[in-house]
Amino acid sequence: KLVWSDSTSKPLPVRDSLVDVIGKARYFGLLPQNYHFGELKKLHDSTLPIDIVRTDALITDAFFGLAADLRYGRTMRTAQTQVDSTLLRLLRQVLHDFNVRIALHSMEPVSSQYQSLKVALKTTLDTTEIEVRQRILNGETDDSLPVIKTITAIELNLEKWRLEHDFSPAAKFIYVNIPSFMLSVVEGDKTVLRSKVIVGTQGNPTPEITSVVECIVIYPYWHV
Repeated sequence: KLVWSDSTSKPLPVRDSLVDVIGKARYFGLLPQNYHFGELKKLHDSTLPIDIVRTDALITDAFFGLAADLRYGRTMRTAQTQVDSTLLRLLRQVLHDFNVRIALHSMEPVSSQYQSLKVALKTTLDTTEIEVRQRILNGETDDSLPVIKTITAIELNLEKWRLEHDFSPAAKFIYVNIPSFMLSVVEGDKTVLRSKVIVGTQGNPTPEITSVVECIVIYPYWHV
């Protein structure tokens, strides 16, 4: 049974919307080639029954992959995360109300830090000259392009926030920004304390961890 086409095998508008989102996956910090974009473009206008069926399967797989990567992070994708019950419900919702963008956005982290990174990524892409931007949107990762280094850095940090998929912005938490040598204590979206911190070097870097804070030592002994 076709999911993204009607009873006459005519593509539903939501199918084109999803393919458009995949083509702009770079705005999410993801690569379109990870979601069959090249093959979907080739099959787009085909009316052969075998191509219509294959397109339907590819788009379904791309939807689950994209939704899972936005929810859990691509580096944590497994067979279990790609077909969990949340994503199945999301697919049914999309096929019911046809709003694929809202559905996918609902999978993303809600933290202000993540949203700020997305704004920075969009601004960087939109202010890049058209030819270079199109190459980047097509999935190019050639670091000979100066802007790629900036984009890759933003994409890496977007992925880090996606890996914190259980993070609740309403909770109180301590956040150490290693490059800025700063620690923040945050409640919800409000910073209630900021402090300078000492971090490691490139040769002996500060480890990146996520952990529950069990105790705080005030005025610890310090031996250089």
